Amino acid sequence: MIDVQNQFINRNAHQIVPGIQPLLERFDWVFASRLLPQAGGPIHRWKGYLPKPVDDPGSALALDYGVRPPKELDSSKKTGFGAITAGVRTELQALGIRVAHVCGMDTDLCVLRTVGDLMELGIRPGRIH
Repeated sequence: MIDVQNQFINRNAHQIVPGIQPLLERFDWVFASRLLPQAGGPIHRWKGYLPKPVDDPGSALALDYGVRPPKELDSSKKTGFGAITAGVRTELQALGIRVAHVCGMDTDLCVLRTVGDLMELGIRPGRIH
């Protein structure tokens, strides 16, 4: 999950969460990234947007993960476009992940960047059937 946080759910994106929610139970592992504020960072510079602080309710993950919360490593808290930080890369490699299904907000930038980074690691993007 890339940046599926309350702060990004608006009238144009409100249908995304109900579309993702029923898919969560199909996967053994769910990783969630969270976009954090960084004044002068790439998101702020290029998009003019400063995300809400981590303790703000808007920064909370917008999905109900039930009894199986996502693997949200400190290293998955990102300030740039891609969600594959050094810590996430290490975790994916340790788990032997070979296929990843990716979804989230800002598909044309953050999700696309993350998929490209996964492919560079030899992890194939998956398809939902």
